[in-house]
Amino acid sequence: MKDRKAKAALKVVHRNDREQIKRVLAGSGQALLPMLELLEGAQASIDELMHETAVALVEQLLVLSAQELAGAKQRGRDGGPVLWHGAQRGIVALAERQLRVQRPRLRDKSGREVAVPAYDRLRDDVNVGARVRDILVAGVSTRRYAAVLPAAAGTVGVSKSSVSRRFIEASAAQLAALNERSLADLAVLVIYIDGIVVSGHHIIAAVGVDEAGDKHLLGLALGASENALVVKDLLRAMIERGLDASCRTCSSSTAGRRCAAR
Repeated sequence: MKDRKAKAALKVVHRNDREQIKRVLAGSGQALLPMLELLEGAQASIDELMHETAVALVEQLLVLSAQELAGAKQRGRDGGPVLWHGAQRGIVALAERQLRVQRPRLRDKSGREVAVPAYDRLRDDVNVGARVRDILVAGVSTRRYAAVLPAAAGTVGVSKSSVSRRFIEASAAQLAALNERSLADLAVLVIYIDGIVVSGHHIIAAVGVDEAGDKHLLGLALGASENALVVKDLLRAMIERGLDASCRTCSSSTAGRRCAAR
């Protein structure tokens, strides 16, 4: 029979209680103790994901901007003055970050290079980049991906008529794939949840540490404070994405159950 007085498999420890964190980690083996400092680097994990997501978004914005001048890439603009001329690597400013992106190249019929307006704006105007990053952070943390591309496109000067439904759907699917990847194959030993300010937004972030000591950003949620409702919703969303919430010792679910081995 299970011991009803046994402690829950999921332990909740405040981030400032370093001694308690050490005891919890030590209970899973001395090898986990070096993870203590890694857990406190949630901001780095968010930056890494945001960088990957921002590159995907910006590259779509550059294609839209190029299309306004040269027409759709797959067919070109018959007899038009501007033609597609491949692509090359470029750098744009997104708030405090520099992004290396694949940018489209355009030329006129005489062979002269034609600038892509959105690329020039992102490269030269820090305020434009900061606005795009704010839109991205808000969209990712609330999972309103379909609203991200139109809002960001307007910020870099792309007209609403150029943002087709197909582009919006493709962008939303790409951002969702980056930010809501399956967690089913991830063996997480520790989940670290903290409130962090990113581009002026209060973000609740969940970072997991696997058996090798590697960090994984598990989920984000928008919230003004680390309230219980936001955290519960974030945990529920991670479980829906396949995160194993069972106790490693007895394989019983931690959702409302007790661990018989502790």
